[in-house]
Amino acid sequence: APMLSANARSAFGADGAAARLRVSQERYPAIASPRRVVTRLALARYRGDRGMWDVIEELDAAAERRGVVLLETRGMSLGYAQTEELREAVLRVRNRGGKVVAYMDGGSLRAYFLASAADRIVAHPSTSLWILGMRMQTLYYGELLGKLGATPEFVRVGEYKAWPETMHGTTASEPVARQRRLLYTDTWNHVVRMIARERGQDARVIKEWIDDAPLLPEDAVRRGLVDGLAHPDE
Repeated sequence: APMLSANARSAFGADGAAARLRVSQERYPAIASPRRVVTRLALARYRGDRGMWDVIEELDAAAERRGVVLLETRGMSLGYAQTEELREAVLRVRNRGGKVVAYMDGGSLRAYFLASAADRIVAHPSTSLWILGMRMQTLYYGELLGKLGATPEFVRVGEYKAWPETMHGTTASEPVARQRRLLYTDTWNHVVRMIARERGQDARVIKEWIDDAPLLPEDAVRRGLVDGLAHPDE
């Protein structure tokens, strides 16, 4: 603050200045608080391997800045292997101190598999959760090609080469059917175990959720599938 006094030149003059410093351990609120950047990822926009890596890049960038991520699972079209990659990226965000919220407007078991890796799962209050079991569909064209008079020719090495069967057969051979059962059994057990671990439940409880699906939103909250309900604008 300036020090003023009367003098010959002016009624008041500045003779100097003084400062006062107070030292204290008391905390005061900051004038401006830092803003946390929220990264919103609508997974319906990302398709295929390229889309998967685009999402992973966004998640890893959020992990570096320890930000907040909002994952919207509606319309996601990624397979289980791609979803597994995204889950690992979500866990990297959480391990670095960031936060991830998954928003489900309905959704399949694959979408819930991803959402279970988030800190919180919020569901639409008017849409049921269709976390049904896994299914696999294979089309066989052997009978159709026979009616058209076409005969496919392949050089096949090994009994587990499944694709040629779709062109000249009407169903899977026993070796192919066996390997598919093994693959899906392993995938099923892994998905159930991972969901159970992240949601703090026993694997048998997760199987009960799936067996009872589709589940109403209020029932999903009561049983611990999701942590809350909200409309998109909320």
